[in-house]
Amino acid sequence: MIAHHCLFIALVSSLLTESLAVGFQCWNDPVPNPKECEGAITNIHFDTTTKPSRLPLTEGKVRTINGGCALIIKNPNRASVTEDSIRKVLDAAAKQCPGKGGRFSFPENRSVNLEIRPRAAPGSERLAFDPDFPLEKTYCYQGGKEILPITDKGACIKALENLPTDANGIIMGDDNKPATSVYKYSKSCTLYIFTTDQSLLQVVKKDVAPKITKMIQECDTKRGNLNLNGAQGPNGRVLVYTYA
Repeated sequence: MIAHHCLFIALVSSLLTESLAVGFQCWNDPVPNPKECEGAITNIHFDTTTKPSRLPLTEGKVRTINGGCALIIKNPNRASVTEDSIRKVLDAAAKQCPGKGGRFSFPENRSVNLEIRPRAAPGSERLAFDPDFPLEKTYCYQGGKEILPITDKGACIKALENLPTDANGIIMGDDNKPATSVYKYSKSCTLYIFTTDQSLLQVVKKDVAPKITKMIQECDTKRGNLNLNGAQGPNGRVLVYTYA
């Protein structure tokens, strides 16, 4: 009887371990201070009109950062995600992948994922993607020989001029409908404008065109990045990216 009891406990323990491991993927990226990850959650703007409060349903992705820890919550189906559920997944992640980053699914909804990453390294291309990178500050990235230079700044400006707008001057998608992102190609330059939270663009073209033009001029042949206000969601920004 005791042997059967021990076998049952071992079986249950095995099943619990397997269920915890499902949807968990540890990375080699070090995240040395888990407490900073907890602090990153406090920087998120939740929809407080619901009880309990949850992530805004206008957003399919939420980026937040604190110290050396960056969190990305991917919610493509706009499911109801509460602060408590995020903290529970973060706590489980710290136990599964201590001191490391990774990707972790929410047990109640596998379509929702939490990514834990270190802050982008100084001088890296991803630096301007950190959610606390200064607004309206130009960031140029040279890269290595594999990065093609922008040979014609005028092509980038032409791409900017070709962005469609609605009657209020808000930048639209290529189908002249509200969009979360828009690409424009012109000879040697691609202009990519998108919201970091996958909410709709609410940028007035005439208001941002001088700032984007300035970024293009300053970065010259390099890839350019510029963070702006203008996302529909409260946790989002608009990122302008130019490359060959």
